[in-house]
Amino acid sequence: MYLHPNVTGRGPKNVQNVAPLPPDVALAYRVNDAARVSGLSRSTINKLISAGKLRSIMVAGRRLIPTEALRALLSAA
Repeated sequence: MYLHPNVTGRGPKNVQNVAPLPPDVALAYRVNDAARVSGLSRSTINKLISAGKLRSIMVAGRRLIPTEALRALLSAA
């Protein structure tokens, strides 16, 4: 089992201030994290999703961007 280096299993369950996992570990990113790792703004990420240029999925009410979709978008640019 992989544990992110900043997650010790102790403390609060809310770890939103922890940096996202590296691309080779993360299966998908939240919009904020996708913006951070790609260098694009949240607004641009949302526009690309709305235009159908960036695939996203909804899981438990949360919009996620699969890592391979983000890589495909950036490699096609």
